[in-house]
Amino acid sequence: MPSIQPIGLLSFSDFATFDAHRHSSDSIFRYTMPRDMEILKDEDKFEIKCYCGVCCKNTAMTVNKYFSFLEGGRKIPLWRETIDCQDCRLNNRMRALLHMMSAEIKIPVKSDVYFTEQVTDTYKHAVKYWPKSIGSEFLRDGTELGAVNQSGIRCEDLTKLSFLDESFDALVTMDVIEHVPDYLKGLQESFRVLRPDGQLVLSAPFNLDLESSLVRARFNSNGKIDHIMEPEYHGDPLDPNGLLCFTTFGWDFLQTLRDIGFVNPCLSFYWSERFGYLGVQYCVLARKPAQSAS
Repeated sequence: MPSIQPIGLLSFSDFATFDAHRHSSDSIFRYTMPRDMEILKDEDKFEIKCYCGVCCKNTAMTVNKYFSFLEGGRKIPLWRETIDCQDCRLNNRMRALLHMMSAEIKIPVKSDVYFTEQVTDTYKHAVKYWPKSIGSEFLRDGTELGAVNQSGIRCEDLTKLSFLDESFDALVTMDVIEHVPDYLKGLQESFRVLRPDGQLVLSAPFNLDLESSLVRARFNSNGKIDHIMEPEYHGDPLDPNGLLCFTTFGWDFLQTLRDIGFVNPCLSFYWSERFGYLGVQYCVLARKPAQSAS
């Protein structure tokens, strides 16, 4: 089981509250961001010692600047995509979400959990801790929705899940929703398959300065993709060419969740030098009402 030691979450339900905090004199970011720079080394690849919340032990973690940006003349790693545990091989955001499910959200071991991934190391670890989990991938090999291909991989489309209403106690989707053209339908389906009081755990790249999300690409009436912004592709375990990002999310994403019916949606921020959760890290948490209106 991932560690039950708390990480410490700082949650915001709207942009105004978040913006006021980050500009306040006692903002947590006034400590964490300079500390990140103190830990940072000039090498493109280096190690730090941390406690892995998935392996539940002290271990070496690798920081790689393969994905990075320049700031003040220094090469800064994209923290969420690195700090790989050398034992479980999970990076910052992957380790944090499994740890958070155990320590902060406290999802019981016997819960029915749906993960919108199956071939990843994250899922392989998750199913050990939540054995009733079901994972899937959006296959492009002709496998029908809800069916399993010859490799044992289940095919699902987040916008039209094959599961019955109220099938799961929790739904976990890590860096998937930005690749779904009709993400609103994907969120509605997530709500449908969750049981009353079911937990949504979602990670996706956000622009924290945006109050309104940006549509980067969309399908036109001819079924072709119109690129409204410069195409942006993210890694895909099933396709070396990567996946197109259709949306850059802003804070209106939380209102979208409210409109669907979720309660208390928030961006929950976390940072821990001890656990190797560096950078400005966050995920979306929301619940289906205990008494479903459906």
